[in-house]
Amino acid sequence: MMPLRQSLLPTRQLTHFGTMQKCFNDEEIDRIKFFKKILEFKQAETVEGAGDYRVCESATMPIDQNTQWLWDKVGDMSASANYDLFLYDIEYIESIEYLVYEGSNNSRYDWHADTSLLGYRKYDRKISATIMLSDPADYEGGELVVDSTGTGLEENFYKLKMEKGDVTFFDSHFRHYVSPVTSGVREVLVFWVHGKNKL
Repeated sequence: MMPLRQSLLPTRQLTHFGTMQKCFNDEEIDRIKFFKKILEFKQAETVEGAGDYRVCESATMPIDQNTQWLWDKVGDMSASANYDLFLYDIEYIESIEYLVYEGSNNSRYDWHADTSLLGYRKYDRKISATIMLSDPADYEGGELVVDSTGTGLEENFYKLKMEKGDVTFFDSHFRHYVSPVTSGVREVLVFWVHGKNKL
């Protein structure tokens, strides 16, 4: 179990964006990857449904006695990240998704945000997070690219190729994409922390 006060390393001077390094060791990652054998993966979709701008396989991690340690750890990390980077009013974690990006089909996820400005919802995604399960040497491409300023100017984009075991947190309103994986396999867990919307 990681300590609650695992330090976050802000990337450059970006607010609401940071990485916890080496949060998961090899044994923990192997425990997570075991689920790849038993989960039912399908083509990942978006709120709008299937589309060719999101190409990867997705499965939802269960909540049971075999994964309780993972959920506990994700909860601890989210509380720590929220204190250090966001100070949002957060309440629950929506889900933990296991994503597989295959180089054989140029898996990718084009520009998007993890929340929507359309309509009012009592709760919405506030914090997005990615847990890297793959070693950078296992694949080519697959960078996480974030436009935290919302300008659309490439010089303001932050490009990150995460190390195995790292966890990156960022504001769910930030537009971002995963560049095409051109070879190998990129495996990650992603999750979203929800909080109340205020009128």
